[in-house]
Amino acid sequence: MESNGFNKPVIVRYGIYLSNFFKGDFGPIYSTNNGFSNIPDFFFKPLLWTLWITIPSFIISVILGTILGVIAGYNRGKWIDVVINLFVVIFIGLPSFVIAPIILLIANSSNGLIISQFVYPDVQGWDLTIKSLILPIVTITLGSLAGYAILVRNQMVTILTSNHILIAKAKGLTQWEIFWKHIIRNICIPLISYIVPSFIVLLLGNIIIEQFFGVPGASTAIMQAFPNGEINIVMFSIFFIASLSMAGQIILDISYIFI
Repeated sequence: MESNGFNKPVIVRYGIYLSNFFKGDFGPIYSTNNGFSNIPDFFFKPLLWTLWITIPSFIISVILGTILGVIAGYNRGKWIDVVINLFVVIFIGLPSFVIAPIILLIANSSNGLIISQFVYPDVQGWDLTIKSLILPIVTITLGSLAGYAILVRNQMVTILTSNHILIAKAKGLTQWEIFWKHIIRNICIPLISYIVPSFIVLLLGNIIIEQFFGVPGASTAIMQAFPNGEINIVMFSIFFIASLSMAGQIILDISYIFI
């Protein structure tokens, strides 16, 4: 305990940690090293598997969610709008720990056609590894695209009933010209505001998905560090998440200028 400085006051320990952190010394791994020699390896190598399921889910969610929102907005009050809203309500209301078991049940009843648990590439090759990532990607996508759909749909309804759209129609602009010149630009501002923080949440908020499908991601590594008292791993992950959030906010502010 004393050799690691745990007998010192918390504020002193925090000051020492910050001093060492900016010198590149992130502290030791006390027990749960899992074969990793240092904390960056312990955190970033599992993070690669998290990125394998997060980035595809994020891209698919943004594209499909935006398309569904646009379709629902253009057809507000019609049957297709009702169907999309029902889909959105279901998947916004269902948490991931409910969606994941349902998808696992479907996969387990497929007689092995669908791989339900993560497969390491050095065990059976990259083909099976990629196939084993499909279910977690689908699970994350279903939960996140609903948020994009409802956001874009509500923005569409607001924009389509605004005065400048009525003026554009009176000028004789086509629906396609109105969409690209007036609607899509106005949608992009709230959409970008939602995209950046949602990506950070997806990146390090998939602990339940990773547990269900056996993905050895960063969220799982962090959650294993908490009960084992791996304070250096926890602190490193907090610094990483905070830095990522700050960088995302800066990129977001700059992107407003271009939009």
